[in-house]
Amino acid sequence: MPKRPTPQSPITFWLGVAFLMIGVSLAYLLVAFWPRTLETPPAAGTAPVVGAPASPAVGGSQTKPTVWAKKTHVLWADFDLDADVRLLILVLFSGALGSYIHAVQSFASYVGNARFKTTWTWWYILRLPMGAALALFVYFVVRGGLLAAGTATASSAANDLNLFGIMSFSGLAGLFSKQAADKLAEVFDTLFATKEGHQREDKLTENARPELTSIDPNPLPAPSGAAKIVLSGEGFIKDSMVKAAGRELRTTHVSPQSLSAQIDAADFPGQTEIAITVFNPPPGGGESDPVTLKIKKEESGDLATVTPISG
Repeated sequence: MPKRPTPQSPITFWLGVAFLMIGVSLAYLLVAFWPRTLETPPAAGTAPVVGAPASPAVGGSQTKPTVWAKKTHVLWADFDLDADVRLLILVLFSGALGSYIHAVQSFASYVGNARFKTTWTWWYILRLPMGAALALFVYFVVRGGLLAAGTATASSAANDLNLFGIMSFSGLAGLFSKQAADKLAEVFDTLFATKEGHQREDKLTENARPELTSIDPNPLPAPSGAAKIVLSGEGFIKDSMVKAAGRELRTTHVSPQSLSAQIDAADFPGQTEIAITVFNPPPGGGESDPVTLKIKKEESGDLATVTPISG
């Protein structure tokens, strides 16, 4: 019998709707806060605006400096923002956009494979502000000259910066948050190097690949409804999943060395052996080597007959 599709939960539906609205909002805000340029000729006897790149002269005419417009229109309100303030806002939005791409890809993959767990909802909610904050730190590091990015120096004005370079760094910091955090850690270790490194005790580690050694009972009694099996091994975690011939079973975590699952031999008609594996989800994780679970054959209910021999 084909397996019925898993019904969509309300959390999954509303989280998907929220992702759509966030994507549209980020696109609008990036366009709204993107700097508009104004070309104004310098007043007579005055020098061009400091830090404003000059437009190329055409036909020998006087060059005109380019400056950022301070007026910003968002929804129904107008804001007067300096170039540096607007750049900070754009960096935050760019980092949030990078994290948004990462979160949406992960969400779509897990929902499409019916593997989404509601315990990860807060991870998706906090992913955007985490990416925005990390992008802001990367921007400060680049702006301070601690990374040789070639886009800014400590004394540069916002008008002198390569805006597309800064936005690219910010978006990549949000998209690849782990690599960005590792780079910041490298900069920190270089500036504040100590003689002996101290490893964090609460550092998250990757899930281990499980190892399945035995199953009890084995062989399984003849088909007579759902039966409980106990699996022994190593590397079992709370989210470990027992699979029978690739089909996920209802699993209960007992300890790092023990799992229990419910299996019905009637779901595997005609089979006398079933490959049982344990799967740990990412990060890390993987599937264990299979262990064969045998199924006893049904005993025949026919009785032997005796034919009497007459004298």
